[in-house]
Amino acid sequence: MIPVLPYVNISRYWLRPPGRLWGIVSVFNIWDNSSVAKNSIVALVLAWSLLFFSRLIGNFGAVDGVQVGLHSAVLVLAVHPFQQIVAPLLMRRTAMRLMPLAAIVGCVVASFPASFLSPSISWILGVMPLESGAILTREAFLADFAERWPKICLLFATLGTLLWMLLCYPFWLARIKSSVERERGESTSSHSDVGDAVPNSPLSAILETKGREVVALAAEQHYVRVHFKEGSDLVLMRFRDAVGAMAPFDGLKVHRSYWVLKDAVKSAVHTKSGLFLRLVNGIEVPVSRSFCGVVKEVFD
Repeated sequence: MIPVLPYVNISRYWLRPPGRLWGIVSVFNIWDNSSVAKNSIVALVLAWSLLFFSRLIGNFGAVDGVQVGLHSAVLVLAVHPFQQIVAPLLMRRTAMRLMPLAAIVGCVVASFPASFLSPSISWILGVMPLESGAILTREAFLADFAERWPKICLLFATLGTLLWMLLCYPFWLARIKSSVERERGESTSSHSDVGDAVPNSPLSAILETKGREVVALAAEQHYVRVHFKEGSDLVLMRFRDAVGAMAPFDGLKVHRSYWVLKDAVKSAVHTKSGLFLRLVNGIEVPVSRSFCGVVKEVFD
């Protein structure tokens, strides 16, 4: 059974090009204020159309249109999900200026599993190209696949990457930028309650005497641990209020339970467990995934 795709009223989306390069594609407005599902659907349709009609025109009607259409659909559907997972994942973990390179690397990585999946599905459905249509046994298919796999992988790594960069990269770039700006806004909004926060909070006395020594705050249940250049102290207050009290200091939240002074960050440490910030007093503060973009923008 062929799944019914939701209808997309393309006529509602007008040209709003971010540049001449995207002018033709931007008529669909598939990256601005749109969902991942809508972007994927339109990108799949455009990629399939381009692949299908170029193959038909290139063979001048000498091929079965239904077979070419089904095989083109397999090619597109095999690689797109991997691209939508790997490329945005690498983009989110990369500084803004390196996002194009991260997206390309992600698409190339995605071409490897797709190059194994696509021929297998095509053979099972019986829609492989004509020169391979006579392959009936698994052994013959594996032998043919071993010979043609480099070309298949190269096709996905080049044409597949180009199509994703044209149809999906602008959408994900805008989405990730919006996410970073929102996180940055949340980080700064937590500092908004500074009017009476410092004089009336349990942190007041500490800031008056050792304010220049504070390097980080850490939430510990109903308490907040104040880390100094040497040693730490524990105060009974909400973490949100403690962060608000630190508004006069140049710092930011890097985790829902951690705030750090920017000047106290000695280095960023990447481990299997994630990203950590090593402070001047030797402690390592974890950076949550939602704050990675902000942290990389500030400290990269």
